Amino acid sequence: MRAYLIDPSLHRVSDIELRDGGEQELLKDIHNIIGAEWLDHCRISDRGDELWCDDQVLARGGPCFAFRLRGEGPFGGKCIIIGNDRHGNARAPVVPLAMIENDCDFLDEIVPQVFWVEEQVERFGKKFTAIKSVITYSRCQKK
Repeated sequence: MRAYLIDPSLHRVSDIELRDGGEQELLKDIHNIIGAEWLDHCRISDRGDELWCDDQVLARGGPCFAFRLRGEGPFGGKCIIIGNDRHGNARAPVVPLAMIENDCDFLDEIVPQVFWVEEQVERFGKKFTAIKSVITYSRCQKK
């Protein structure tokens, strides 16, 4: 299956091929390429395209190469974009590669800090505490 790899250390977005052996094989490929134990993902288009990344790369707080996509992020380390149809089945992304290349803002190497913020919210008539992350970063000094 066709997917996109975003490698911020190389400032590159490229086509890659992932195995079509079902969800388990797909996730193994993503884990191996990204090099992460835990994955996270977010939806990046109204057509079901998803960005998969290392869940802990920013929380570790160490230097990492990062990027922003369409003003969102930062996202750290290598990330993969796959598509997802209305039934939850993985497929090739709908958004063109050229659009992802255009919308990627490479940040070079950063040092992230993650702050956890609690806030009281009300939804559907019920109050509860929501926790969200706020990410700040500084750019590494070039040698």
